[in-house]
Amino acid sequence: MRTSNTRLTRYLFALLLFAVSGPVAQHTFAQTQTARIYMPMIVGNSWSYYSFHGGIYNERIVDSSFEQGAAFYQFDTLRHYPGYSLYYLDAERVGVKMGANTGLWLDFGATVGQPYTVRFPGTEAQYDVTLESRSDTVTVAAGTFTDCYKFHWDFHGADNDFDEWYAPGVGLVMRILYGFGIIEYELAQFDVRTPTSTGTIPDAATSLEVTSLYPNPAVDRVSMQIQVTAGQREITLLVSDALGRTVRSETVGVRENEFVYNLNLNGLQPGTYYYRLISGETAAGGALSVR
Repeated sequence: MRTSNTRLTRYLFALLLFAVSGPVAQHTFAQTQTARIYMPMIVGNSWSYYSFHGGIYNERIVDSSFEQGAAFYQFDTLRHYPGYSLYYLDAERVGVKMGANTGLWLDFGATVGQPYTVRFPGTEAQYDVTLESRSDTVTVAAGTFTDCYKFHWDFHGADNDFDEWYAPGVGLVMRILYGFGIIEYELAQFDVRTPTSTGTIPDAATSLEVTSLYPNPAVDRVSMQIQVTAGQREITLLVSDALGRTVRSETVGVRENEFVYNLNLNGLQPGTYYYRLISGETAAGGALSVR
């Protein structure tokens, strides 16, 4: 799925970008709430994507409203388009809203290989969407994600098909557009909390962020300045290599809302690694380089 040049570009970009957050949650979730697991929506959740051709674009949930028995989450932009909101139709489906118009967006309970139709509200755009896999492994700038759902979107009309991969506890991790050329958008960093089955914010840290990472690249030790709110006593720190293998697993004691933790890198081979901080259903992380 990647050429060596593209992979090198991704890693170089990650080193420049990841001085701050971008979580990868590794929880085991109940599969009865698939939509909330694979498309987590809480105000403040944000995702940044990188494309070699198009640079960075961001998606952020900026507001929510409660209408006709459903909570609607407004995005500043959704797949480059402003004005759209998403909502949970049920445990397995996500709906989309534009103005007064609503429709189906994602069906995580769809039968693999059997397409369903999506019509963009307020437009004439129509897609046949097919769930192609529930078990893909995807490596992007933010790390390696397993158990990904893959959807193929087949556009009715011009050649604007695309593929999307969604990871548990994270959301969209990669999108590939097929038109005049192939454009890949990879998840670069993100700040995500996962709603409970009732849609409420979990009783965990409401914010978890790595505000500084120095030095990066590092040799034998890196200092992580961590900021956390709410009364958390411990944070789980995981470090994985480019293949997704965990090479460090530590429990970090929280002494105050902002503190420095020194991570020992002795024994790690030179290369790019991914750190993950997990507190309840909140997570943060990014990339670091060992030389």
